[in-house]
Amino acid sequence: MNTASIAWSASLILLSLATLTLASREDDLRTRFEGLDDKRDHAAIVKLWKEHPTEALGTIDAYLEGSLKLLEDNRDAAPDVILSMEARALRGAAAADEAFGTAIFADYAAAFGSWNADEQGRFRRGQALFGEASKALRSKNFDIGLSKATESLELARPLGDWWGTAMALCAMGRAHAGLGQPLKALECASQARLINHDLRLSSDEYTCLEVMTRAAEAAGRNERALVSAQAASAFASQLGDAKGAADLEKVVVELKAKLGR
Repeated sequence: MNTASIAWSASLILLSLATLTLASREDDLRTRFEGLDDKRDHAAIVKLWKEHPTEALGTIDAYLEGSLKLLEDNRDAAPDVILSMEARALRGAAAADEAFGTAIFADYAAAFGSWNADEQGRFRRGQALFGEASKALRSKNFDIGLSKATESLELARPLGDWWGTAMALCAMGRAHAGLGQPLKALECASQARLINHDLRLSSDEYTCLEVMTRAAEAAGRNERALVSAQAASAFASQLGDAKGAADLEKVVVELKAKLGR
């Protein structure tokens, strides 16, 4: 085996270990949540989410997605099981709203559990369209990315699918930026940023802030670009993106100079 092959194998091993570690942490958090919820210890769940803010939505959503998957596999699935999963998600969501001073978790969970079969299908279609938008954006096919992301938003937003709404809006922001439309990019990315902030999706909020920074600067909105860049830089450091933090700090210095600071 040559040196390149050895390095590649080592990278795959490290990636696999990281994936396993993340899955193990998620399983542990879910087990802890279920144990506390079985005891109806609301205060302890609030504390749990405060300790693990970025993982709260994913843990709650596992019960919503899980109940939907059961229905998709078998429309005659035991209703008691479905209702039990949805009720647990609602209790977890109420605790998350208390933990973070929001109202979005409970609304999202309640919306998810209230969809009929047609709306559930629209939710899945919205997910698929977002995937298609992301693929197009990676290939720099910004027109296609914008079209797919806009379709995804039109499905997600009326359903109360806040997570899907944020994902679609951020993709639209990236597409508009790629098409040289900074004000449209800023509009979409800023809306997505606020939703992601409430949902405590740090990495997604960071992505939106990066788009906002570049778009605001391109549009000559230097004050807004500076605030966005400073927030993005803080997230970059928090998330361990050293290069991103360094690049954003340069932008901060440039913007301060433009603003005479």
